[in-house]
Amino acid sequence: MIRGKKQTIKYIVSDFVFSAIGWVIFFFFRRARLDAIDPGSNLVFQPDFKLFLGVTLIPFFWLLIFQLSGYYKNALRRSRFNEFSQTFLAVLFGSVVLFFTILLDDVVKGYSTYYLSLLSLFSIQFLIIYTTRSLITNRIKKNISRGLNGFRTLIIGDGKDIEETTKMLPPYLGNIILGVVTTDRRHKSEVINGLKCYGSTDNLDQIITENNIDEVILSLRESTLSKLKSVLEALYRHDVFIKTTPGVADKLIGIAKLNPIYGTPFMEVAHELMPPFEENMKRVFDVGIAVLFMVLFSPLYILLAIRVKLDSKGPVFYRQERVGKNGHPFHIHKFRTMYDGAENGNGPQLASPDDKRITRFGRTMRKYRLDELPQFWNVLIGDMSVVGPRPERQFFIDQIVKRNPNYYLLQKVRPGITSLGMVKYGYADSIDKMIDRLKFDLIYLENMSILLDFKIFFYTLKTIVTGKGV
Repeated sequence: MIRGKKQTIKYIVSDFVFSAIGWVIFFFFRRARLDAIDPGSNLVFQPDFKLFLGVTLIPFFWLLIFQLSGYYKNALRRSRFNEFSQTFLAVLFGSVVLFFTILLDDVVKGYSTYYLSLLSLFSIQFLIIYTTRSLITNRIKKNISRGLNGFRTLIIGDGKDIEETTKMLPPYLGNIILGVVTTDRRHKSEVINGLKCYGSTDNLDQIITENNIDEVILSLRESTLSKLKSVLEALYRHDVFIKTTPGVADKLIGIAKLNPIYGTPFMEVAHELMPPFEENMKRVFDVGIAVLFMVLFSPLYILLAIRVKLDSKGPVFYRQERVGKNGHPFHIHKFRTMYDGAENGNGPQLASPDDKRITRFGRTMRKYRLDELPQFWNVLIGDMSVVGPRPERQFFIDQIVKRNPNYYLLQKVRPGITSLGMVKYGYADSIDKMIDRLKFDLIYLENMSILLDFKIFFYTLKTIVTGKGV
């Protein structure tokens, strides 16, 4: 199977080469038709330094625009409609940026020339990029429909459901069925409906990892809602696409975001909670804020470190394992607010407002959330986001999930330094409060957007300044 990264490279190389060609065409078209140059002059088609500079730099500009638009994500799964709309919007945005940064200072015959310049830049660039992209996409789709490319797929289900699912699958979806996973741990057969049985859903994590699975099809029409949630919890710990049969989709309404797969009876559990463009802009926002805070507040970092050291014996920073996106563990960093060894021998414990383990200066830092400042390093390296559900330890997650399985939804996104749950509810010092705060985090997932992130971030700044809302 040809993996998606290889196809993505084709798009990138094509975009780079043809955006350069598009700029050359536009450069000479502008010289011949738009600039205040005598059409009979030899200067019209004479290359100059500006042309060479543009051919060298402009393609990198376009690659940045296309990356931010999310075009290079999931190259094997792109629809023709998304191909057109993403290309159109990205080229339109990029053309406007180039116009106001490069072309606006040109000497022209009249103001109408400005409009013609922008229109010709957009038209030339769009036609060239979209045409070449369409050729690559059509080639990929033909290979998928012929079975040359495809997605390594598992069916999770039992007996008759599996047989019906395989019959409903059209070849153009590109699913290469490796085998099935059953919900019955007592099942001993190595084959179900002619497909290899990899075992039960109890071993789903191991099965997905060992077999490099790309997609999973849920065919659990007779399963209970709790069993479906348990399976989804395991699947959300992996970067796999999830399809469901109609009978399963009905049960998931209100639990998971579902998208139709047009031309088929299948539904897709939404793989992305934000549009690719917003997701990329969220990451740009994260990195920008992290760098800004770490540079501007470096003197504060030093002062806090000294104060922590003087307050009590022990290290300045506190490092603890938390669970992040897709269930992957990482180490969170904080300024130490408790006496060294506060949890030694007692197991994981939550901090309460009058907790005697908290140092005197630790209380002040917690009030203004200054202990969270080192987590901008976690944001910078990609473990966390500025805004997102607060990460918890596996010990507490296991307890939360028993009472509210919807917690697994939070593992679809990067955890954050601050969250809607934090600004609306504050710190949680018990499992009951964690579950209450979970309601706000689920609301955040349902309404994720850059605008909402900005609102939460600035409300958090207000909390830091006033010390209220914790």
